[in-house]
Amino acid sequence: MSVSSQPTNERPTRARSIAIALICAVCVALTLTTVSCNDLSGREVLATVNGQPITRADLDKKLRETRGASVLLQMVDEILVEQEATAQKITATPERLKSRMEQAEANAGSRADLEATLKKHGMSMDAFQKQLTDDVYLDEIARQKTTVTDQEIGQYYKEHAKEFSRGDRVKARMILLESRENADAVTSALAAGGEFNGLAKTFSTDPATKDKGGDMGVIERKDYAKPITEVAFSQKDNQISKPFKTPDGWAIVQTLQHVSGGALPLGEVRKEIEARLNREKLQAVREEWVAEKRANAQFSIPDPALSAEIKKLVDGRVPPTIGQP
Repeated sequence: MSVSSQPTNERPTRARSIAIALICAVCVALTLTTVSCNDLSGREVLATVNGQPITRADLDKKLRETRGASVLLQMVDEILVEQEATAQKITATPERLKSRMEQAEANAGSRADLEATLKKHGMSMDAFQKQLTDDVYLDEIARQKTTVTDQEIGQYYKEHAKEFSRGDRVKARMILLESRENADAVTSALAAGGEFNGLAKTFSTDPATKDKGGDMGVIERKDYAKPITEVAFSQKDNQISKPFKTPDGWAIVQTLQHVSGGALPLGEVRKEIEARLNREKLQAVREEWVAEKRANAQFSIPDPALSAEIKKLVDGRVPPTIGQP
């Protein structure tokens, strides 16, 4: 990064208001020029305290001292991202922006909570939506540079073996009935040679399994209510239970087969691992890309103190805050 504190005569081409105009930023290609907004209306009195005025210049100075460098660097990052998105013809589709907004609302707690947070930070919803657009751009830029190798997937699989294993399971089917009398009647029909599949389709009240002849699939203990799984796991293969009470009525369960637990095959969890690794790498790649772009950009900042602060932030590789309120 090259930072110059020498002023230039370039006309400002981009400005953003943070609270009351904090910094006027100019960007031509990768050259950023900032000028003080005090020249515009620095003597304007914003408040008077017991006869003593607070001018716009006073406020501008305070804002520069407290937040100037971080806000300016965020603006720099946004310009760098937007320039790259334009060069690569990257777009933010309405679907992706909607998804990102829903994620932001969920992280905040609700839409109202997000709006409150934005208000606290002095940011409008339109400005935040612009932030989300830049965030989508940066994600796409980073995604193009993110790769996951077979070796990394295999290593992750070994290191997280417990996460990719299952306990014992059973393949079972069930008939759910409203009353004990109905359950006893179906039990009698089964004892007389009735088919479990047909009786389930005819009499079961369980919407999830009725049309499948009572088929519950291969289940773990957590998949159904405790009374059901206790019976299913305690029986031998092909054993049919007597009617028993459940939270939703009376059930008859047939245990078809016990399936031993153990590690899931790598092929079965490969896509999940690849997605996890991509998510983990994406943030690091985003930060690396921004750090590289900052280092190669040419900054012309007239204010020596602000110039020094920007250099300190860039040299310290401060993570970008794009997409954050």
